[in-house]
Amino acid sequence: MQQEKKKGKKQGGRPPKAPEKRKTVQLKIWVTPSDAVAIKQKAEAAGFKHSGQFMAKAILERLHGTTPAINFKPVDMRNLASLANSLNKIAKQLHNGDDYDPEMQENVLYVGRLVRKLGQELCEQIRNYKNGIAR
Repeated sequence: MQQEKKKGKKQGGRPPKAPEKRKTVQLKIWVTPSDAVAIKQKAEAAGFKHSGQFMAKAILERLHGTTPAINFKPVDMRNLASLANSLNKIAKQLHNGDDYDPEMQENVLYVGRLVRKLGQELCEQIRNYKNGIAR
């Protein structure tokens, strides 16, 4: 009975990428030790854990001639993802008929404050971009 349920259950998650969109080629570059330090420092300042991600982003922006109007640091994106996960957990509990306990209310209020703060930061970045003060 358990196996029958698993077979009929839909797979969750992200759909697979098209073959032409998969990143399958690795490029290697040689830099001086001082350049390596400078790249690592700039990557950390931009919020990247690894300098490779930072360099890939910089090269692709230069290659395609696009610079995003609003720059979210990877840390901000991870925080936003964790907020979404928290909201989903709360919604699932409520839809399952679980009781609305005080701890859940605290979580909802906390997530609400964080979303409000992110919204304010986003508005500030948009204002700065429109005024020509790109970060």
